[in-house]
Amino acid sequence: MSHLPSPKSLLPIAIATIISASPTTLAQSILLEEVMVTAQKREQNMQDVGISITAYTGEQLEELGFTKSSDIARFTPGVHVGGNLAGQNLQFTIRGVAQNDFNDQTESPVAVYIDDTYVAMAQGQRFAMYDLDRVEVLKGPQGTLFGRNATGGLVHFVSRRPTEELDGFMKAEYGDYDRIKLEGAVGGPITDGISGRLSGYYHEQDGYLDNSYDPANPQSFLPSELALSQGTGDDFGGEENSAVRAQLLFDLGDTASLWLSANWADSTLATSPYQSEATAPVLDAQGRQRNAIFQPKDSTAQGFAFETGAPIETGIFGPFPRPIPGSDATGYIDRDGNGLDYTEGDFSFDDLNTMETVGLSAKFDWQIGDMDFVSITDYKDFEKFMGMDVDSAPMNQLSVWFDANVDQFSQEFRLSGSTDTLHWVGGLYYLDVNYDNNIGFKVLDNGQFLLPPGTLPADYPAHVEQETENISVFGQFDMDLSDKLTLTMGLRVMQEDKDYFYDLQVRGLTSAKDYANGPLFGTFSDVVGLPVSTKFKDDTSDSLWTGKIQLDYRPSDDVLLYAGINRGVKAGGFNAPIDFGGAQLTPGGYSYDYDEEILLSYEVGFKSTMMNGMMRLNGSLYYYDYQDYQGFVFAGVSGNVVNYDSTVVGGEIELITSPIDGLDIILAGSYIDAEVEDVEVAPGIFENTEPSYVPPLQLSGLVRYAWPMGDAEMAVQADASYSDNAFYTLRNYDSHEMDDYTLVNARISYATGGDNNWEFAAFVNNLTDEENEVMGFDISLFCGCSEIAVGEPRWWGLSARKNF
Repeated sequence: MSHLPSPKSLLPIAIATIISASPTTLAQSILLEEVMVTAQKREQNMQDVGISITAYTGEQLEELGFTKSSDIARFTPGVHVGGNLAGQNLQFTIRGVAQNDFNDQTESPVAVYIDDTYVAMAQGQRFAMYDLDRVEVLKGPQGTLFGRNATGGLVHFVSRRPTEELDGFMKAEYGDYDRIKLEGAVGGPITDGISGRLSGYYHEQDGYLDNSYDPANPQSFLPSELALSQGTGDDFGGEENSAVRAQLLFDLGDTASLWLSANWADSTLATSPYQSEATAPVLDAQGRQRNAIFQPKDSTAQGFAFETGAPIETGIFGPFPRPIPGSDATGYIDRDGNGLDYTEGDFSFDDLNTMETVGLSAKFDWQIGDMDFVSITDYKDFEKFMGMDVDSAPMNQLSVWFDANVDQFSQEFRLSGSTDTLHWVGGLYYLDVNYDNNIGFKVLDNGQFLLPPGTLPADYPAHVEQETENISVFGQFDMDLSDKLTLTMGLRVMQEDKDYFYDLQVRGLTSAKDYANGPLFGTFSDVVGLPVSTKFKDDTSDSLWTGKIQLDYRPSDDVLLYAGINRGVKAGGFNAPIDFGGAQLTPGGYSYDYDEEILLSYEVGFKSTMMNGMMRLNGSLYYYDYQDYQGFVFAGVSGNVVNYDSTVVGGEIELITSPIDGLDIILAGSYIDAEVEDVEVAPGIFENTEPSYVPPLQLSGLVRYAWPMGDAEMAVQADASYSDNAFYTLRNYDSHEMDDYTLVNARISYATGGDNNWEFAAFVNNLTDEENEVMGFDISLFCGCSEIAVGEPRWWGLSARKNF
């Protein structure tokens, strides 16, 4: 862990530094520069677009020290980050629209775009932000122009393009946990009419979650033969990431251009950094789980009675009480709770998890008279191989694996034009995505303490093959009804087809670090004699549509008022159950498929510029009628997507100002009241709950002060973000609730003047060393425990950047 001065001791130093500064020239605001966005498929000033948008330029991202997608979420009201694999798979949630299914063929209802191209696999939401021109976050349904799966909104990352002037940068960073980050880019003219840009990124760090597990001497009551002897005992949280992007821009004359891009990214990560927390199931008289609570420190009961609170000593996950008061079923207690100084995981390799992404894109722009024609062609290939310990403790029970190969191809043709009073755009879109995935459990021959007697040591992969094909036609126009009033109308019609194959298999073991490559013993239902086959094939064909109608009113040049109705849609899909016990595969116990979800959004908002351009104040209110919301319900050791109705009511406010020379301030907040109706919290028991990973209240603030020092500039910055309590599972049991937290960061930088400048920075993230729970899974029925992931602790860093 870091050993740093306390925040209280640092505060007087920072205040004294600011007060003693004597500005002699104006320091430019970095936050109030004009941000151009393409939210409506044409370049517009963000303040002129009647959509709730938060956007940052590449320069702002650099100056503010934002390096991860989660940094964007912290300062975008109404946006949060969920996911799985302890944060190694990230998914954005926007305004209560969330999806945390860990099956790789399930797409997010919040779309992610990179350079105008859609990212189908959730893995694509975890990537390095490097050499960017801007990031745009669009809130509310965006399906009319951006198509499928933008039900909740979208996040668009735009790379810095080649220019006709030579420019570039080099950046190096070193920090706590031997964190090394290298980034650089160079671009400019190659020959007449051709320019290019090459960008690169490298990042490595050691683990931040200390693992005390020793295979030869496990620190628990268990004999060593029940431990996973193949485990290394490596720390959790280490990773190594590399990425390269190459671009070419061809000037094809006064009316046309061609942009080509190729990118590659590779990540090697340690085993997912979950920790074990002792929890107890609460059962009613019929044996149904009605709640989960934290295990009392003085109790060895396996669970408790729902009606009376009486202890249930045995019979839930074994014939004996818990070996130690307050422990899980195996006698394990994490000595520092969810702290990062101690854990004891028997399945921990520093190089187990890998992800690789390859992408190729081409964009052709052609001005035809008064119209613009755009063609965007894209191919992406994703490969993922990840494993994690199910109980996150020192005794092997199960490990769960994700082995995915996904490739996608898309083609968009777009035609747009404008007159004095009309802007219009229309187009065709095609997408084809192919999935070849294995997801499921591994049972080794030395760890069957809690598994049914006679459980076969083997791999149990759910093998999934799916092809998704989507064809869309879309159009939208903005018509000026007067000098102050504009009408926007849009429509998108889609045909989406899915072919699906599922086979829950049993395969022979190969090694602790390999999965689903051993000899095939057969389909699971045949091997164990289930009454229902675990082999399944189906297809769907859905006609879908999204639409938009909106009025924008400008009472003055500095104020925009808007009110609109949007219809978003996400196609239905298929579940891929991994419960090798077969409990969810009996007749009536499992639904393989689920229907499309439809979101009707009613929103009013305003955008305003004040104080002669030195302040921006934007806000919105919205009501969502969310029909057949695709909610992920996790129970036992598996989960599935079920359709529910939901309502969301919320609002957000964002203030950016530079009240005096050199001072930049961001204040933002959001409130969300989201409810999912009739969730089956226990068999036959239905209650209204909150969606997963949706904190009702979020607040954030940032203060940056810059002043000149001769030809150079000094800047100090502090920011804080608050996230309210939120549940990590849709059933909303007591132990599923993650505590609220506040993250505080501090940064100081020094930049020389001119175009060829140097910038040096020192920073501390999570300054107060706040324990922040970010993800979890309840497996109290299996091991009397839950998996909890905690965000990074306090860490410091130093960076140097050279621009040229």
